[in-house]
Amino acid sequence: MKQSLTAIVLLIAIQVQSAHADISLEYSLSFKQTQQAVQYQLKGHMLRLNDNGPDRINLFDASKQHFVSLDTQSGQVSQLNMQILEGRVRQLKATHQKKVREVEAQLKQKTGSMNKQEQEIAESMLNQMRYPDLYGEHTLLTLSQENTQKTIAGVPCHVYAMRKRGELIKSFCVSAPGHLNMTKQEYLTLRAFYQFDYETQSQLMLAIGKSHFDLVDYEKSGMPGVIIETIIYRDDNPVQTLQLIGFDNKTLDEKLFQVPSRSTRDHLN
Repeated sequence: MKQSLTAIVLLIAIQVQSAHADISLEYSLSFKQTQQAVQYQLKGHMLRLNDNGPDRINLFDASKQHFVSLDTQSGQVSQLNMQILEGRVRQLKATHQKKVREVEAQLKQKTGSMNKQEQEIAESMLNQMRYPDLYGEHTLLTLSQENTQKTIAGVPCHVYAMRKRGELIKSFCVSAPGHLNMTKQEYLTLRAFYQFDYETQSQLMLAIGKSHFDLVDYEKSGMPGVIIETIIYRDDNPVQTLQLIGFDNKTLDEKLFQVPSRSTRDHLN
């Protein structure tokens, strides 16, 4: 009876430990005959992105929507959250609106010498400058789930295609978190990082009037899952690939998800 009880306790302990396991996702980024390692490490609501070697530490706290990037060589720390983003977007929009007014004034002087077609083109150009979120290039993007499945690093996934004016520009292979043994919190943290990345990049681009980005709002697009492959195309030819090469669920040291103190940074240098 004692042995049975011990076995049950050990079994429960193993199950609990497994349920709270962390996860590391290893990717290979291939571009112009070069390869770079990219790693996502997740522990609860924290994510660490390693994509520039040991010289930079990137941390994302999903519970606070806060991103920190540390250059271990210079000791410089950069931070970004929604409050900081909003302030930066306001500054960029003010600068952009000044440029829009200058272009409007220039076009107004030339309107009398334009024919109807030229005026329509000018008005269309102005609309893109005034309202890039409504009339920008990104509004031409379409995303659809293809009837294609793959297996990458032993993980099954479904293919989604992004097109602009019918031309294939990106493809994604998306896997269910269960295939990677991810906990619900780890999955929510990764998805929060996807959304944070989309919001920050798209808002900053739109604030300066640029709208030719091909980023994906995964939540709005209804693309659930973990991205284990992304391929960028030019003229239907793949030019860049980010692909999962492996993953593990080993427990990660909590120190990996903390910004080193100044004394520790000095030691790193």
